[in-house]
Amino acid sequence: MRNEKEECAVTMPPVTAPPAAGADMRLVAAVKSAGRVLEILEFFSEIRRPATVDEVCKALSYPQSSTSVLLRSMQQLGYLAFDPVHRGYHPTVRVAILGGWLNEALAPKGSVTNIMEELRRRTGETIILALQNGIYAQYASILLGTSPERIYIRIGALKPICRAAVGKALLAGKSRSEIALLVRRINAEADTPEDHVDVAALLEDIAHFRQRGFTRSLGSVRPLRDVIATTLFVPEGQPPLAIGVGGPLQRMNAIRDDVLKAFDDIIGPKRV
Repeated sequence: MRNEKEECAVTMPPVTAPPAAGADMRLVAAVKSAGRVLEILEFFSEIRRPATVDEVCKALSYPQSSTSVLLRSMQQLGYLAFDPVHRGYHPTVRVAILGGWLNEALAPKGSVTNIMEELRRRTGETIILALQNGIYAQYASILLGTSPERIYIRIGALKPICRAAVGKALLAGKSRSEIALLVRRINAEADTPEDHVDVAALLEDIAHFRQRGFTRSLGSVRPLRDVIATTLFVPEGQPPLAIGVGGPLQRMNAIRDDVLKAFDDIIGPKRV
């Protein structure tokens, strides 16, 4: 059997400091980059709106080239989202989750953390919070299940957005043309014909999700594993969020109705 920590996941490459002559210089560069990341997040906390690369550069007196690279790296890691129309970046929910444990006292009811914890308590299975990151669904937060047969998933893992249940839930808010454009990109970058996505079948799956309020992976990402997913309401301007309950396929078949009842009770019956 595979060890839990051998779960296969696509991850983004780490952000590295620029090459330097010696260890001391690398340390200085790493500390400088880390400081800039925090300053950028603090800047967004102050302005509370999207900002372009130029705005960040002027506000923080950073070089434009390195700022652009840093913002793109933060986007790739899922901490910033990018609006291609207005050319602006803004923090995603992953940033809020980092300090979520600090503000539980301020929002004891209805927080994402509480929703995830209650779903885990009701089902005993692994709970996944996901957002879109390019052609992937990225796991922004994970609560591992309490049952002996729980599935192990790593925070930050990337899954094909058109196959993962949380991915299809995230796509439900997009238009047919947006979905078709995404599928064309995925198929153009596919390594093998087996990786190609059938846009008609995907649109049918998303239509079923909009009617029923949930979708399932049914082994399409990992054999004999299943995730039942739905969407969460998010503040205006934030990327869509999906939440899923995952476990062994046989068990998920058995508790399907319990999961859907938990969605209705905890999240609400109108989620799409």
